[in-house]
Formats: sequence, structure tokens, C-alpha cells
Amino acid sequence: MTIQEIKIECIKRKTSLTQLCKKAGVSRSLISRWETQPPKYLEVVGKLEKALNEIENGSGGKLS
Repeated sequence: MTIQEIKIECIKRKTSLTQLCKKAGVSRSLISRWETQPPKYLEVVGKLEKALNEIENGSGGKLS
């Protein structure tokens, strides 16, 4: 789920992202930073998923 999707879910549930962060024990400022610069691990995971999809679709070689 993306930050934008979480925001939409907050609206549906009549709460705010700030309230959700407080309940979850997550720093709201961290979420703000992630909106402009996603964590590096998400970029890495995205690359891995892309490579797996390429392998599955026959366009990226084989796993060895």
C-alpha cells in the first residue's frame, strides 16, 4: 500500500494520517520524508520485483 492509498483509507475512515501515525507509533515527519524520497529499500525491492517479472515473462534470462 502506498502513502497515497493510506491517506485515502484514512479519509474513508474519517481520521487523519497524523492520528493514524500516533496510533501506530510512527513519526509523522518520517511519512512526510517518504512522500518526497521513498526509503532506499523500496527502490531495491522494486528492482528485484521487476527482474523477477522479466524472468517470469521470458525476457530476462534464467535464475541460476
